[in-house]
Amino acid sequence: MMQIYRKGGTMGGSVTGQDEWLLFQVLTPAQAQELASVLEVLLPHEGGAFEAARLATALSLDSTMVGNLGLRALVLGGITVIRQACLDGSPFVERTLEQRTEIVAGCEDASWFQTVLHLAKADFYNRHIVWKEIGYPDLGNDSGYLDKGFDRLRV
Repeated sequence: MMQIYRKGGTMGGSVTGQDEWLLFQVLTPAQAQELASVLEVLLPHEGGAFEAARLATALSLDSTMVGNLGLRALVLGGITVIRQACLDGSPFVERTLEQRTEIVAGCEDASWFQTVLHLAKADFYNRHIVWKEIGYPDLGNDSGYLDKGFDRLRV
């Protein structure tokens, strides 16, 4: 389930089950699920807040692909590579995390992988919900960054 958040609480309404994949503009629901499964490998944090942040990151990548045809071609090519790596015919999204990790690791040198990795990390780790979950200190005050306990993050 994906909740729509705003400062002070939810904006009302939520998207659950298969419907969350209909929020994507470029990717089909199957492609969106495959991208989300790749992001689960690349951003391996556990918990509901992290799952929501991964989905938001996938949606962000998808919305960028609307106007960036080069990125669209890279990501769609990467999804094709992932599908081809599933030699026994079982879908990538139905495999265990260990199996998906092995498949994705085989793509580490590919340009699509490097692009998705860097864009996903930048988007995911710039989300306040992720900061809260990993214990990143509150940066909402004007006292600066020094002596905020960055050496004690739970990563």
